[in-house]
Amino acid sequence: MELAGAEAVVQRGQARLAAGDPETALLLAEAALAHDQSHRPALQLSLDAHRALLARSGAINFWESGRLKDQIKKLEDRLLRC
Repeated sequence: MELAGAEAVVQRGQARLAAGDPETALLLAEAALAHDQSHRPALQLSLDAHRALLARSGAINFWESGRLKDQIKKLEDRLLRC
């Protein structure tokens, strides 16, 4: 993180998300958020990655979809407070 900076990490995460890899995008968002918990682009990337995971899951598994929906709500709330 210190070498690349949060913006570069988020940009890489956005590219991974656009390429259909929400898991890696989420890992990169979490790395940026570990550096700065209120980094809006990282929060948005995390939100977008969670939404992509939920969409891909088809909401078949009750526990998985419930967890993803809960995280989405928390991220939306955090973005409103920033």
